[in-house]
Parts: sequence; structure tokens; C-alpha cells
Amino acid sequence: MTNRQVNKLAMYFVVLAVADKFAAVFGTIPAAVRLITKLKGIVAEIKSRSGEVDQGTSGETNAKGKAEDEMSEAVSILVGSLHAFAVDAKDEELMQKSDVVDSDIDRKRDAEKGKYCTSLVDIVEEHKAGLVEWGVTDEGIAEARSLIKAYEDSLGKAGSAKSGQTGGRQSITALFRSADLLLNMQLDKTVAQLKNAELSREYDAARVIKDVAATRKGGGSSSPDAGGASPGQGA
Repeated sequence: MTNRQVNKLAMYFVVLAVADKFAAVFGTIPAAVRLITKLKGIVAEIKSRSGEVDQGTSGETNAKGKAEDEMSEAVSILVGSLHAFAVDAKDEELMQKSDVVDSDIDRKRDAEKGKYCTSLVDIVEEHKAGLVEWGVTDEGIAEARSLIKAYEDSLGKAGSAKSGQTGGRQSITALFRSADLLLNMQLDKTVAQLKNAELSREYDAARVIKDVAATRKGGGSSSPDAGGASPGQGA
């Protein structure tokens, strides 16, 4: 992992520690519990894959891998906005349907990912009238559909004999992106809704990215936002 990713991962761990400390408070909102569980899963997967990232994989450099990452990112952003809208509206059914991050997309078989993403975008489009304030536009929906098509087109070019295999390739970057979307679009707002002063104070402190990577090397600063970092910036 890069130093930036090491620092972010450390922030995720502190956030999860706060979540464990205030488990009873989070437990008052079932959707909040699901968000914490999902974040724990993403963090666990980042840890398990961190040793592989330096070796590199051809899937991250070929056209299919690039198309998949772009599709997953675009769809996850749309669905993240939908989920935030559902949480705000306290729509439990829509919360469950939209409880998706791009690592969920990655787990699908290659041949199923395009159809799955299309179904997610269809749900977003059904609710687009209420999603304007959440940043969802017709252009964004159209772009996501275009990226889905580009991914599906790439399957044949990438040697589609592999297209039936489980989509286990999840780049470290995609996992960090999933965690950031979950925090920025969902968990941050959920914590605000809980209206617990002590939780909010500790959570806000936990969301500050510190330069632990430099500290481990015996140099650099351990102060908040070292290097100009701020919570939720790209991995």
C-alpha cells in the first residue's frame, strides 16, 4: 500500500474502535449497524489483500480491469447517493436495496456484473426525482450506463473464457474507494442523525487522517491531516 493508504487504513481502524465503543448507540438504528458491519468487511479485505498489491496484477492494467473499475465507481457513487437518500427518508426497503458498495459488485461473476450494475442504476433512475439534492443527474445516470456497456464490450476482448469465473479481483484502490463512499455518503450522515454529542466528538476526531506511515518510518509528522490530507479524499 501507499503511505496515503496506510494512513487511511489507520483512520478506518479508529472509526471502527469508536463504533465498538458506542455500539449501543449505533444499535438504535439498524441501518447504522449494517454500515458498521460492511465497513468492517471492507477493512478486513484490505488487510488480507495488502500483501498482494506490490506484486501487481494484469487485471488492473488491461482494458477489462480498467472498464470494470470505472463501471464500479460510477455505479457505487449513484447507489451511495440513493442509500443516503433512503436513510434520510427512513425507507427501510430502499435502504436494503441500495446497501451496496463496489466490492459487492466485484464479487459477482464477470458475466453477471453488467446486469447487476444495470439493475442498480434502474433503481436509482426510478427515484431520480428525489435525488437531485444528493447530486444525481441524468448525465450521471447516462454515464454509468455507458460505462456498463463498455465493461460488457470488454469481456469479449479480454478473453471471455474467464468471464464465468468469480470476480474475485478487487483492487486495493477499489476497496479504499468503497470505504470512503460508505463513510462520506452514509456513515458520516448517520452519526449526525444519532445526535449524541460524545459520539459525534469522538467520531469526528477519528475521521482525521494522521501521518502514521511516516511515523512508523521514524520521521514525518503524526499531526492530524499531515500532508494536506482530509477525511474522505481519494486513496
